[in-house]
Amino acid sequence: MVRKMLITFFLAGFFLHGNGVSHVTVIGPIHSARSLGSHAISFANCLRNNLSVSIITSSSSDFRDVPEYIRSMTLAPQKIFTIESPVVIYVDSLIINFFNDYARLNFPGLRIAFAWADYDMLLKEKVKKLNEHFDLILVGDKCLIEIFKKSGVKLPIYVLPLSLDLQPFLSISGRANCRSLKSNEPFVFGCSAGFEKRKNLDLLLQAFAQEFGNDQKVRLKIHGRWGNSSSLKNYIKRFKLTNVDITEGAVSRAECVKFFASLDCYVLVSKAEGFSITPREALASGIPCILSNNTAHKTICETGFVYAVSCKKSKFSDVQFDCEVCDVQKALRNVYTNYNEHYMRAQKGREWVKQYLSENLEKKYLSVIQPKKIILGDRNILTDAELVTNSLSLFEKYKILLAKQGDKLRSMDQC
Repeated sequence: MVRKMLITFFLAGFFLHGNGVSHVTVIGPIHSARSLGSHAISFANCLRNNLSVSIITSSSSDFRDVPEYIRSMTLAPQKIFTIESPVVIYVDSLIINFFNDYARLNFPGLRIAFAWADYDMLLKEKVKKLNEHFDLILVGDKCLIEIFKKSGVKLPIYVLPLSLDLQPFLSISGRANCRSLKSNEPFVFGCSAGFEKRKNLDLLLQAFAQEFGNDQKVRLKIHGRWGNSSSLKNYIKRFKLTNVDITEGAVSRAECVKFFASLDCYVLVSKAEGFSITPREALASGIPCILSNNTAHKTICETGFVYAVSCKKSKFSDVQFDCEVCDVQKALRNVYTNYNEHYMRAQKGREWVKQYLSENLEKKYLSVIQPKKIILGDRNILTDAELVTNSLSLFEKYKILLAKQGDKLRSMDQC
């Protein structure tokens, strides 16, 4: 049985012997303050040392806090009609008009989608677009593989975590282990997310208010990057809370780091996540975290470095999850009361998140574009050196693409 599996797994292998793609085009917005806008930056940072990268940006881009070398790679949206590189990586939303421009291209090269899901099921419209317009899919977390498959996606799917700019957070000075050293200062819980139902900020505020009331020794800071905060403000006004701060709008990178540095504990009890950047930024800052244990948060919760709040399917949705208010209250109180214990866990988490630095993901990102070896097998696996696929059509496409690129590069060398 084992021997049969191994024979099937190594059905065919293609060694590249130095052949490779020299240029790749990434399609998607650039915005350092929004998770969607970080996707193109992530690919650029991980590929730029080995490949020439162009980024075709959409209208939702914002170049504040974006390094000059990223700006130099960017092209206007209309440049999508003049793509010449052999590989395209689409990292934008599938349900915007900009996708229609990409779909009309009928791009003949290797078509890669970096996709995500904020629910336990994909819309049929998204599934159709993925199956028809791409050769393979990359997802940020392993939980998405099953979600995509049960939604009807037929393509090979690989896990490729986002690379993150964590150095500013890793540079934040560690807190004193003993809370008694800062007993005259309020204990600060905080969250930074969009004002949307999925982020569950209303439940967080309710749990905080019911557990601590107007205790001035404890504060809650909520930063909303976009959306409507009226429900939160109405709740604060209704219960006359004076220990809750609401700030709105996108902030600079420096202000974001300052926000995390002001916290004692980060809390995000969202109903579903496709990757979740801010908890990793919090751990990089050495801050204890409270997270809802669902979807992509499970990857972080499984480490044991955060307080995981149990979840079950939402009463109002069969594709999202939710926490009980009393469980969030218990989590807040536990971290507040046993801070030193949670602080020490967070320091281990500070080391764990370093795996998401671009220098530690560079080889895996490059392996998507020009793997040292391609294997036709019985599953889909991506390593720092190999790409295994169960798709004969994808296997053949890689062989043809990389062989052509190798011939082109050798021809250029001869000239």
